[in-house]
Amino acid sequence: MENIFLKKGKKLELDVSKPFLANDSNLVWYIASGSVNLSGTKVVGGEPVGKIQDFTTLNKGQAFFGIRLRDYQSLCFLASPQEETVLYVLSLEELKAWGEVNSENAKSLDEFVRDWVTVLYKGLEQEGTYPEIDHIARVGWSGNIEKNHILSTKHSVIWFEASNPNALLFNDLIELSQIDADFLLPISRYGFIRASEDLQIAAEQEEVSVHKAELWKGLSVFNDLVMAVQLVLLNREVDTERERLIRKHRIEDEEMASMLEKATAILSPRKVDPLIFHGSQTKNTFFNTCSVVASYLNITLVLPPNLDKTSDPLDEISRYSSVRYREIGLEGAWYENDGGPFLGFLKKGSVPIAFLPYKSTGYIAFNTETQEKVRVSESNKSDYRNFGYMLYKPLPINNITIKEIFKFSISRDKTDYIRILLMALSVTLLGMLAPVLTAKLFDSIIPNAAKNQLGYVAFGLGMAAVGAFLFDLTKSVALMRVESKMDQKLQAAVWDRLLNLPTTFFRKFTAGDLSMRSLSMGRIRQLLSGAALSSILACVFSTLNLLLLFYYSPSLAWIAIFVVLLQVGVNIIVGRIQVSKQKELLAFSGKTA
Repeated sequence: MENIFLKKGKKLELDVSKPFLANDSNLVWYIASGSVNLSGTKVVGGEPVGKIQDFTTLNKGQAFFGIRLRDYQSLCFLASPQEETVLYVLSLEELKAWGEVNSENAKSLDEFVRDWVTVLYKGLEQEGTYPEIDHIARVGWSGNIEKNHILSTKHSVIWFEASNPNALLFNDLIELSQIDADFLLPISRYGFIRASEDLQIAAEQEEVSVHKAELWKGLSVFNDLVMAVQLVLLNREVDTERERLIRKHRIEDEEMASMLEKATAILSPRKVDPLIFHGSQTKNTFFNTCSVVASYLNITLVLPPNLDKTSDPLDEISRYSSVRYREIGLEGAWYENDGGPFLGFLKKGSVPIAFLPYKSTGYIAFNTETQEKVRVSESNKSDYRNFGYMLYKPLPINNITIKEIFKFSISRDKTDYIRILLMALSVTLLGMLAPVLTAKLFDSIIPNAAKNQLGYVAFGLGMAAVGAFLFDLTKSVALMRVESKMDQKLQAAVWDRLLNLPTTFFRKFTAGDLSMRSLSMGRIRQLLSGAALSSILACVFSTLNLLLLFYYSPSLAWIAIFVVLLQVGVNIIVGRIQVSKQKELLAFSGKTA
């Protein structure tokens, strides 16, 4: 086969800088040395344009046929020499004439054509997976192919004819249309054909068919089909890349808009609705709603790149943002309580809704899509689904100090803190009535025997005691609310931190020791929110009593200060001793638990 190209072909010495279009269907190129890479490319004005799609690489001893440009597809092969390459180009007519000289030439030409068909099928095989085959064609085989059935073969190449070629779908992509039945089409084990309707298939009886005009017509049709498939795949690839770039630019624009909005807010502060934290404004309503809930909790969410395509967007957001969540049930008069912000849904259309606490006595439903805010009540609670999702803020990644624990545990809603402050102040003021009224009692009422005033003083002292008790009760309830909210946030964050630790961490501790250590965060929180907060309030408001004592007797006031300082010193010393002993106790309890 090589002799005909060397004898009658035109020699071409090429290198990597001389690619050319193989778009002349009357020419055949033979590779005498080197290698050539074939790539699909669109052609405009005789020049390759746009994206180049790699197809296959041919080596020494192989050849490739030119494929004509079609007006409807304008796609052909771009031949690129990989190194210093020598080609011989010969006309197809001369090659056919050489094959008709004798049977040996015909057999060599047949193998040459089969090799080219195999190269094309292998190039297409790498573009995707193939379905289950219904019919296997053999030499001389004929039969009926039902609609939607798949035909292939176990041979390298078999030529066949069909009763209606227009009903064939090549590689399930390209339909043969407006083509006469007078041709042979090759099928290889590397490809398949689907029938779009019932038809008859007849494979060739002989393996050598190069003398038949139908074979050469079928080869031309096959070459065009390969280019058509390449065009479809190239357009898909271009569309996929375009969509990826559009998504990339959209995400970049959203991030830039968010950064500019934050910068604008810093440079030009504006009054915003204290109930609503708008968070990130993206084109994804679900993420915007989650961002509103997260902003209320001082959580920063990260927008996943393919959020629109995921089946579980909340899990995707949670994974990218390192945030825990859990499902909650909404039963009874849930809208009258303050359980913290959460994500819910409308029954109609499953539109995501941000439920935010409102004055500690209910919820506001915020629709990020319409920017509508609605107070949830008995009359409209049926508009929402009976479940939701709460988000939990994680602990800082760095080592945690007591100060950071306190800052982390404090709730955004300051209502309870104000209530505790006011109640403590009220109790202190009412407590100051006792010494004032007592002084009045001994200084003027008793010496003057003012019985009527004595009754008033007694009544005032009684009412002050009752008022102090009620104020103190209200303060205790508010303090319990604060403790429960702090405990809810802190315990969830502690377990989130534990679950994120590597397995090697747990090998260092026994189960009891690990349990004691994890619960110690709750004990620290109890000390901060319970005894410590009460002590701080008592210390602050006792200053009023101290001032009153200075008013009545400065000497007694200094004695009281000395006693207090002495008591503080003793408590510090005893506390240090107690802490060291408790450390030993905890370590022992952890090992024996």
